[in-house]
Amino acid sequence: MGKITFARVDSRLIHGQIVTKWAKSSGANTIYIIDDAVRSDDFSMDIYMASGKRYGFQVKVYSIAEALAAWEANQFGADKVFALFKTVATAIKCLELGLPLPCLNLGGTPKRQAAEFFIKNVALTETELEQLRQLSAEKDIKIYAQTVPEAAKKSI
Repeated sequence: MGKITFARVDSRLIHGQIVTKWAKSSGANTIYIIDDAVRSDDFSMDIYMASGKRYGFQVKVYSIAEALAAWEANQFGADKVFALFKTVATAIKCLELGLPLPCLNLGGTPKRQAAEFFIKNVALTETELEQLRQLSAEKDIKIYAQTVPEAAKKSI
């Protein structure tokens, strides 16, 4: 049976820090990008899937519905999964729908309308912050912001 070893929100998805630091230290053998927009873009999917292979990771791209169906079907088979979300909203939706994340690391999320920096490079809206706090309590999941593994964690 598979399991989710780590979960992170990072708007850049797969990049150097993800494959050389975060995913390697997580014990994962597969990176699951869970994002409806990326799943519907064949060009982006091909790029992300190829980029992980260079570092020894299989990369799979799922929509939210596909990821939940794969979990319900067989708990991701034999995959040890590093779950990667492009947006906080997608991570929240997956948590609300029952994807069992062991933790949620908030990484690079850009400044946008109504969002303020929670820590450097992690911008959240008040609504997102409140939803994350509620889900943390309801699901008993540790949710924190941390841009690189060497940085201090800041709990939401």
